Amino acid sequence: MKLQTFAWAAAAVAAVGLAGCGSDSAPEETSAASTSASAAAPTSTSAAPQQPSAPAAAPGASMTLSGYLSTVGITETPARPGVDGAPQIELPMPAGWQQAIDVPGDSFWAIISTTPKDPENPGIIQAVLSKVSKDISIDTVFTYASGELQNLPGYQALGQGGRGQLGGIEAFQMGGQFDNNGVTTLVAQKTLLLRSSGGTYLLKVRATGPVDDAQTLVAATADLDEQTVITQ
Repeated sequence: MKLQTFAWAAAAVAAVGLAGCGSDSAPEETSAASTSASAAAPTSTSAAPQQPSAPAAAPGASMTLSGYLSTVGITETPARPGVDGAPQIELPMPAGWQQAIDVPGDSFWAIISTTPKDPENPGIIQAVLSKVSKDISIDTVFTYASGELQNLPGYQALGQGGRGQLGGIEAFQMGGQFDNNGVTTLVAQKTLLLRSSGGTYLLKVRATGPVDDAQTLVAATADLDEQTVITQ
């Protein structure tokens, strides 16, 4: 299965009739303006919706990458792009999106859709950067990166996850849908292993939104695939 863009999961939903016609290729032209992700908190008048987090490990639950690192004594510390030797990460601002004022969890960057079908439940794309205390292999990332999504309530994979890229860097990517308080919700995530002068880092970029907003997610994540710049 050819996985060229971060938008493939939303397009897969569209293909089975849960939303409009999707596409797994990025548009030729875009009006998005590129903005640099930094340690400074985003400014906006819009609050990000509360996002579900993976439940604690339980019998039958999938091992997450963070869970595996914890079991082998490797710690994760939240990091900011370009600070203390961390990689520089520039993420675009797609048309029809804006920075969120309340950035969820440890995210250093988050944007929300300004044109959702349900104003109380807009799509959100967020990025988390963490520094790990010891170097790890890309194989470790590919083995455990899927667990975080698999533990979401009622998660169903759409297609087979696998190798992708973001900003020219190899990534593990997967996507599907889950039950977010009774709302069928799309989710896609890319996980990258980055190395720079500051050490070894993990970057997770996740897009989440209702099935009704699939096309908005497709367009925005295609912009991320085309325009993200990562400097290690």
